[in-house]
Amino acid sequence: MAYPNQIAKSVEDSANSIELKTLDPRPIELIKPIVAGVDLDHGCHIASFSEANISGSGESQADAIEMLKDVIASTYRLLTEKESILGTEPARQLSILRKFVRAK
Repeated sequence: MAYPNQIAKSVEDSANSIELKTLDPRPIELIKPIVAGVDLDHGCHIASFSEANISGSGESQADAIEMLKDVIASTYRLLTEKESILGTEPARQLSILRKFVRAK
């Protein structure tokens, strides 16, 4: 019998890693590169920034990566606009994002 953490570990091991070095043309810039996992699940490509619990999907790996970049930028913008009312998980996400991105 597989335990949940063993299943999560095997999923992480099967993902290809890519390094995001820019979010252009979005109005957010990277402070340091983001390592994202890219995996194929039932014909759908999924790109994930696991540390911040953010992902994007698409029909191709390139589409999934572009969607992830969009989600990172929009999540950062939304969380900074609503910072004073964030709950625990959104506040954690914003804290992680601030280590990697900032507004231009």
